[in-house]
Amino acid sequence: VIDWAVNVYRAWKNRRDIYHLGAMSDHELADIGLARGDLHVAWSQRFDIDPTVTLGRLAEARAAKAIRDAVERAARQVC
Repeated sequence: VIDWAVNVYRAWKNRRDIYHLGAMSDHELADIGLARGDLHVAWSQRFDIDPTVTLGRLAEARAAKAIRDAVERAARQVC
């Protein structure tokens, strides 16, 4: 029960912090690997889910795609 309460508190605190990310410009969000839509996705999660985990996964997936795309472009230039 204590672990659940701690997780809910952490999720609530991080959800509050994500609200402040909404004040950033799209360019600033892109600098940290996020898009405005990512904030909406994270915010729409259940209240007990930590939204920063969702944002981290979205940013990692976007970075991985960018790397794959860069490797693909480089491979096409070699061929």
